[in-house]
Amino acid sequence: MKQSFRLIFFILEMSLRLALASSLVLLWGLPASYFDGGEEVCYWKINYGIECPGCGLTRGTQHALHGEWDIAADYNPLSLIVGVGLMMIWLLNWYALYRIVKRLPDLHTPTQKYMQHWLSKLGIVKQEAHPEASTSS
Repeated sequence: MKQSFRLIFFILEMSLRLALASSLVLLWGLPASYFDGGEEVCYWKINYGIECPGCGLTRGTQHALHGEWDIAADYNPLSLIVGVGLMMIWLLNWYALYRIVKRLPDLHTPTQKYMQHWLSKLGIVKQEAHPEASTSS
């Protein structure tokens, strides 16, 4: 029972981490000007005609993720901090995925084997030879 809960939490954590990693890759895949157009959605700007501290944060962060720092600062200076923070979270997320695969060699779940396979293809971890595969004489 404890092993099945461990497996469920492992799969849930891996799913969330992979979703976070893929969402940032998706943002990098979109053009930097993807969010520049469109209608206003800010409550303060629509109702009172003034910009709130968050106005331009999405557009600026998208430009910051693409390395366009001057355009990002023009939209909102806080977008530089958010863009760098997102990149740090993304890198820490991949490091956590690496640690998860290295930390649980005894679990041998299909998810863990799959992650270990792809991390070994990327050269991040070494593929360990299984003892039953080496004794084939």
